[in-house]
Amino acid sequence: MKILIPGMVPPSPNELRRKYRHPHAYRRLRDTWQQAIVGMTWPSDRTTLRNSGQKSRMTVQLTIHNSRRYDEDNLQGCQKPVLDALKNLGYIHDDSPQWLSLLSPIYLPSTRKAKRTEIQIFPEWDPKRERGNGDRVL
Repeated sequence: MKILIPGMVPPSPNELRRKYRHPHAYRRLRDTWQQAIVGMTWPSDRTTLRNSGQKSRMTVQLTIHNSRRYDEDNLQGCQKPVLDALKNLGYIHDDSPQWLSLLSPIYLPSTRKAKRTEIQIFPEWDPKRERGNGDRVL
């Protein structure tokens, strides 16, 4: 499933350290992302994501369209507020490797007016969970 958030891009880790050092400021940032994600997701999709996010391992990839260039390490670090928002919404169980397969984010240059973030999130198929009985699948 693809969630498109127009007009918003996550801040770089450098900006996170400067502007969002205080816990309340970071919480406001995370809440803003939560509201944007909920606002751009259909109610039926929200239910589906919550149900599958609590039961199975999820795969997430961010595509960031921004006029400012992100270098590779900042591109990796800017995902944190979005992942925290997804976790709080119940779309992912946890951001640990056991529950989340995080694909490398993609940066695509765009104009200032066309900046946006695309979140692709989908369940990772697991044959043991699919069968439901815990039997090993060879």
